[in-house]
Amino acid sequence: NFAADSRRAELFWLGIHNQWVSNLMVFKIAGIWNTGKTEFWNSQTVAFDTRSVNAFLLSSAAGYQYEGYLISFLFEGASGSAGNRNHGGSFQAIQNSVGFSMILVDNFGGISYTGFSTTAWQGLYGTGFEIEKQFLQDLNLSAKLLHFRTTSQLGVQNQKSSFLGHEMNFTAKYNLYEFARLQLNSAILLPGGAWQSVIQDHRKSAIWEFMLGLTVSY
Repeated sequence: NFAADSRRAELFWLGIHNQWVSNLMVFKIAGIWNTGKTEFWNSQTVAFDTRSVNAFLLSSAAGYQYEGYLISFLFEGASGSAGNRNHGGSFQAIQNSVGFSMILVDNFGGISYTGFSTTAWQGLYGTGFEIEKQFLQDLNLSAKLLHFRTTSQLGVQNQKSSFLGHEMNFTAKYNLYEFARLQLNSAILLPGGAWQSVIQDHRKSAIWEFMLGLTVSY
């Protein structure tokens, strides 16, 4: 019960996370299913409006070790009930669980998208590559190039598109001490036609994101 922002929720999670590692190959698969309901306070009716939540996210990776580098092929798909984009706030934990995308998946919580002039939900999927390198046990660098599409074309008339955008992610992790780690995240999104329909903004300028944080374990 979140009285401060007039929300409350009953959410149930079921997930799987497996990893297989050999001398040269790495395979990962993660899936999370989230169902339940969220309730938002409606000041006009003086009651809570109930919205059902039902979404699934699948993330997988196949990697090969070469000369100290881990080169991986990535895939992620998400679907769910997106009759209202406010549902996105309930799904931030999905992105935190698998860490696939810093902008597209994170901003909408990994659920599907509501298109222009429609309340129908649209699925989301992305593919890409990742290169990761460990230096001297203290510094880890990784870079991703991701391509995203929606399962249906969004837009109006001859301006419909399923291309959501290209995203590039960069992450640097440095172990300061045994209990403290410094992390830098940066990302850039080059939006496509489907993104412009979702946001209803036809500017094609790039979107940037930076984050610097410190993780302490005890």
